[in-house]
Amino acid sequence: MFEVNEEIDKLLSNKQELEKLLFIEKERRGFEKNKLVFIGMANISSYYWCAIKSLLKSKEVELDFFHAYLYDRICYSLELGYIKEIPKRIDKEILEIGNEINFNDIEKLLKMKESLIKSLKKKKRRKL
Repeated sequence: MFEVNEEIDKLLSNKQELEKLLFIEKERRGFEKNKLVFIGMANISSYYWCAIKSLLKSKEVELDFFHAYLYDRICYSLELGYIKEIPKRIDKEILEIGNEINFNDIEKLLKMKESLIKSLKKKKRRKL
């Protein structure tokens, strides 16, 4: 799985291409390209402390959150079998990956991860 993570990171490493995709995705969702769409809860939760700081920080890291969004969609689609391999290049079609993921799929992934964690804990206890 580590190799897969590296391959996805490499695919999404071109900042200029990622920014192009960010603007395309915003347009697909009905937003203007200058509107904040991909945000983090920590930045938003600081709104009451300093609204301007919250806004500026959110704008500063929006591309990072968009990267995480695409990364997760690719990983989940691989794990769920919706795609067989990681795309070789970053283009507009990459935004379609993960469209079929639903809440049942997320529950399935969570159960798989929970089962894996329990299995690893059992192995660790046996070694002690």
